Amino acid sequence: MEQFKQKFIEEATDLIQDLEKSSLELNTDPTNNNHIEVIFRAMHSLKGGSGMFGFNKIDAFTHHLESAYDQVRKGKLKVNDRLLDLTFKAIDHIKVLLMEDDQLSTETKQNHDSLIGSISSFL
Repeated sequence: MEQFKQKFIEEATDLIQDLEKSSLELNTDPTNNNHIEVIFRAMHSLKGGSGMFGFNKIDAFTHHLESAYDQVRKGKLKVNDRLLDLTFKAIDHIKVLLMEDDQLSTETKQNHDSLIGSISSFL
């Protein structure tokens, strides 16, 4: 099982790189549907894979941002500075969650709850 978990970490790292790239591009072209789709799909893939390999915090966390980008895809929300700021913070947080493997430090737990609250209030 550890071998599969390590493979997930490698794939998650690739997805995070895709998230970063598309988020930076979206920052300059906020209506680019291709980048919106990449972000949504990356969050969706992270959510699914993380749940299978015991990264429950990533699973729960990415669900929130995936929901935000689903609303963007449906035309109910627009990409703006607040969403992009949350996205960049979420990407950094996902990196930490991946390293801490659900054994979250107090600081990470506080940041986790704060980011979920911020994303929820954005929605």
